[in-house]
Amino acid sequence: MDSSSKQTQREKDRRRRKREQKLKTPRKKWEIPLSLGSIFLILFFGWGIYNATIGTMNDYKLANYGERRNAFVYRKVIGRGCTYVHYVFEINGYTYTGCSTGARKAKLGDSLMIVYLPSNPTINESAYHIDNSLIFK
Repeated sequence: MDSSSKQTQREKDRRRRKREQKLKTPRKKWEIPLSLGSIFLILFFGWGIYNATIGTMNDYKLANYGERRNAFVYRKVIGRGCTYVHYVFEINGYTYTGCSTGARKAKLGDSLMIVYLPSNPTINESAYHIDNSLIFK
């Protein structure tokens, strides 16, 4: 074989290997470049939407199926322009705690009316918050 036929043969082999390589590697339909920052941003917004949805659903359940009970304020925290009132109540011998922003004027030891779900008393909120909710009126 002369040099030109060798070169032609090499070219044919190279093109054949390229074709075979294309057949072996599947094509990606979409290439979405996601950076770490965009993943965190998506997760952050997803977490916010999840919490807002769960809070709204719990408020709906409390407004429709909740029972009222007296609780006692044991802690009051003022932070970020909001007053958090922590309270404790007892049902069937079990003690439950809760936190609400709806009873700003409550003092330590005061009695506070709350609403809780009988099926799950850990889901509870101050009655003031549930009664004054704009969504469920």
